[in-house]
This record gives sequence, C-alpha cells and structure tokens, in this order.
Amino acid sequence: MSGLITTSHRESSQILFKHLGAVHTHTALTMTQRKLANVMLRNALNTIGLDKEHQIPMRDILEALDWDSSQKAPETLRESLRDLARIQIQWNILGRDNKNKWTTSALLAHVSIKDGYVYYSYSLALRELFQNPNIYARLNLDVQRKFKNKHAVILWELICGDLSSKKENKIYTEWLTYEKVLELTDLYTNNYLKRYSSFKERVLDSAIAEINENSDIMVAYEEKKVNRKITHLRFWGEKKQGANTEEPEHIKQMRKIGFGEKKIKEITKRYPQEDIVRALDFLIHFIKTTKEPVKNPVALFDKALVEGWCKPSEVLVDLGAWKEPDLPANESGECLNLRQQISDSIGSADYASWFGQTQFVLDNTRLRIICSSSFIQNMIDVHYKHRIQQLLPSGVVCVVE
Repeated sequence: MSGLITTSHRESSQILFKHLGAVHTHTALTMTQRKLANVMLRNALNTIGLDKEHQIPMRDILEALDWDSSQKAPETLRESLRDLARIQIQWNILGRDNKNKWTTSALLAHVSIKDGYVYYSYSLALRELFQNPNIYARLNLDVQRKFKNKHAVILWELICGDLSSKKENKIYTEWLTYEKVLELTDLYTNNYLKRYSSFKERVLDSAIAEINENSDIMVAYEEKKVNRKITHLRFWGEKKQGANTEEPEHIKQMRKIGFGEKKIKEITKRYPQEDIVRALDFLIHFIKTTKEPVKNPVALFDKALVEGWCKPSEVLVDLGAWKEPDLPANESGECLNLRQQISDSIGSADYASWFGQTQFVLDNTRLRIICSSSFIQNMIDVHYKHRIQQLLPSGVVCVVE
C-alpha cells in the first residue's frame, strides 16, 4: 500500500509518524494512556492497513512507559487498556486535515491480554486514517518517556506536528482561540474559561518548562488580547541544535539496569560521557561475571564512577610476553605458592590486572593482601576474596586492605 510508512523510512524504531488528525484531539486520556496509545500505534503502524489484529509483548510496553515489573504494573496496564477501548476521542478538531473528515471513536476496537502479550485492533475508520498520514507529527518515543505532565505531552505533540508538516527547524503555530487550547488540553471547564491566569500558572508555564528541559525542541508562546482579555495563543517551536533523535546507548543501558530518570539526569549533568561509559562498562562486566547477584547495582556504579573504575580488559598491563605470574621476590614461599594457585584459578590475565600490584603478607592466622588503590582493593574484596579463602589453610583469614 503506497501510503504505508515502512520501517525503511524510519530513522529509529522509537520514531512514530502520527497522523496530525490524531494529534489534534479532544479526549480525557491520562498521561499514561496517551503514552500507551503512541507506543501501541508505533508497534502497529507498519501493518495497520493489512492486519486486523496486532500484538506486542507486555514487557515492551512496560519498558516504553518506564515502569518496573512490579506486581501492580500489569493491573495498572489493564485499567489503562480498558479505558483506551472505552473513552470516546474526537479527531482532527483543528480541521488541518482536509482530506479526512472529523471523526469520533474509541481508540481501540478491542484489546486482550494472553501469555504476556497484548492483542488489540483499530476500527476501520482509524485504520484508514493511520495508514495514510498525508500530514503527520514526527514523535520520538524516547523523548516521550521523559515527560511527567500530560499537558507537556499534548503541547509537545502539537508543536512537533507543525515542525514536521512545515518541514522547518523553527515554526509558529497558527493563532488558536483560548477556548480551542482548553479543548486540546482537555481543560474546557468554567474554572479555566473564566480565569486565564490560573491556566497559565497551573498548566501552561509548567508544561512549557518541562518540554524545554526534557525534549528535543524549545518552545515558547505569545498572547493576543482583546479589551485586556486573553483571547488567542500561538506557540513558537524550534528544534534544538544538535538534537539527536536517537537516545545515547549508555542512557538506554542505565535505564534497563534500573536507574530512574532523576538519577540519570543528575549523573549526566555532573560527569563527562566517557567517565559514565567506563563505569557502566565495569558494572555490566561485573554483573555478567560475578557468581552472586548484585543487590544494589546503582550504588556500585556510583562508586565505580567516583573512583574511576574500569573493567579488567582496560587495565593497562603488558601481557605481550606473559608466561607466568610476576612473583615478588621479597615474599615468603607460602605467599609465592598461593599467588601461583590464584593465577591458576582465575587465569593469568585477571591475575595480572588485579594482583600484579599487590603485596601478600602471611602469618599463622591471617593473609593480608595490601593493594595499591581502593579500586583494586574493592575488586579483590568483592570478586575474588571468597576464592582465595578457599585456598587458605583452616584457621587463616583473608584480609584485603
């Protein structure tokens, strides 16, 4: 089908080309339901003109919404899906799409969950609307994930729609009546109709601030007055210079490990990317190689970041002519024999990385391993001490210092 947007036209699997009529809507959806609707549409878009039913793993939805897999998450998701199949939505309320008529419909024709998958379908009218987006908003769902305010999501979609349809890096929207802005934001109530100042303070300014802080565009707005009363608004939007539609891989990895958005933002503001990547590589290597589960990976990452830890392969040790472990001549025979056993147990490369710059002192009750840095001390203490203890005679305790 010629109007179908295929994967080859996408710059990223997280980019949704959403029909502008589906952006200009009036609906009572929550922020979670709006995000969920976009995630499901992006999943279905490639085959929406061909398939009557689509499916998506529940885990993919939870990840896209930045939810953990807690016991409450599946039930909360079911409630949101129920509402998507029930709440009526008015489409194309600004009349920007002249080729398609104004439509009102539930977003989903049906939805079900089975064996960890969500199955869903759209009505014929919406399939026809979505499959041929003659005008659309280009939305990065990795950016969407960062929003906490549903009105920020609404305005971000609105302005991204104008940036996409006009194919410019900087745009002004048309002048919108204040009533139409309230309709778009699902706030068409007497409280806000009569009090623009409340809408501006409680809704508009906070939504604009969140867009500017968390998204790939910068946004502002202008007001038009008649007899000292605000009657119209228009928005200005500009793509951020150098904004990358693809979220950096290390940010995605941090999120998968369990970092919250606040923690990610704090880290990326304080540390250079190369330091973050180095600490993250260490953490991932540690998680993959350690025999015991890491109870607090975020805390371990913090320590690795602050102290500049790196995974063993990055430790600068010359292994070109490595045959046997480098055994200090001033240590006792028992210590030299123990070093050889450690090297045989963990491998010569890891031995060189972590024990090459240590000193062994052994007496009747204690083996002291004196390290040249806190980084090496912590690595041996957490990763290798239990193996060393197994090599020691009964009654002798291993101490790493």
